[in-house]
Amino acid sequence: MKQELTILEFATLMKTTKDTLIHYDAIHLFKPAFRKDNGYRIYTPMQANNFLMIQAYREMGYSLSEIKVILNDQDSYETHKLTLKKTYQPYYSSFGANTFYVRLS
Repeated sequence: MKQELTILEFATLMKTTKDTLIHYDAIHLFKPAFRKDNGYRIYTPMQANNFLMIQAYREMGYSLSEIKVILNDQDSYETHKLTLKKTYQPYYSSFGANTFYVRLS
């Protein structure tokens, strides 16, 4: 798998839209790994876990501001981690990985 993904490639992989990723970047919920000199957002496969967590929280009815708090609060994060792991491990496994982890940015 490529180690650097364009915004469109990452959006396709995550079954979301480019506009969603741009919005999440603007509100500091989910940032690209880096930006190229031309301003293009670049994502990595390692970021898939964090994005899947955001999607899971959205599906559970949490607002984006609530998700930001959860992801930035270690206690809240640990409380939800096991539930999310059980929910999304099969999806994550489709990336060819055998470990579920989240790197908070």
